[in-house]
Amino acid sequence: MNIRHKIIVSNDIIKLFSTNKDKSKEYERRVNDIINLSKDVFLEKFKYNEKQSRGECDYVGLASGKKYDAKIPFESKQIRLLTDGKLQSPQIIKWLKQLSDETSDFSPLKLREDPNYSVTSTKLYKIMREQLLNDKPDEDIIYFIPFPIVIYFADGTQFLNQASNYLNIIYETMKNENILLNRKIYVILPSSEKNIWTLVDLEKRIVEFIEYSNLEEYISYEMM
Repeated sequence: MNIRHKIIVSNDIIKLFSTNKDKSKEYERRVNDIINLSKDVFLEKFKYNEKQSRGECDYVGLASGKKYDAKIPFESKQIRLLTDGKLQSPQIIKWLKQLSDETSDFSPLKLREDPNYSVTSTKLYKIMREQLLNDKPDEDIIYFIPFPIVIYFADGTQFLNQASNYLNIIYETMKNENILLNRKIYVILPSSEKNIWTLVDLEKRIVEFIEYSNLEEYISYEMM
């Protein structure tokens, strides 16, 4: 059986990650939409902080007052690939290739066969770890990954969705390194179906699918 992956990226994707005058970003607003649609992973509604000029958190739980911060696990040079200026135009193809390379950076087979192999050698782990260490210890983290680093199947294939994967292993490794500091870690990324986004609670391994089409103007993904 042949499986094809279809990904469509608009040149406007640079707007999704650009910083506004008040230090907010467009992707943070879209993440706020998604988490407010959640019923299983997030059990309360959230307020988005419109102004973040003093380093305020991105979201606050309306019932709990809990603070949350959204992160995109990109290197600075990956962000620069999506800038539009005098020195360069957006290099979207190169950006996608780098994300694809990160997906194949982790080898489950090597993890099983080589006792010296560790997920800590992968780029994604290093990026997520550094962002976590640099963030405030009282803020839970929501990683927004607009690329299928891991495939979650929105068709009800639960046993595949619950299996250990790249993101689970990254989480367990950070937990064993005692750097989480009681913070919860969540991930939002595309699922196998167009405009169905995956929400994951990495601690409890709860997986939820949210239909959300307001990112399609920037990026969409589906398995065919």
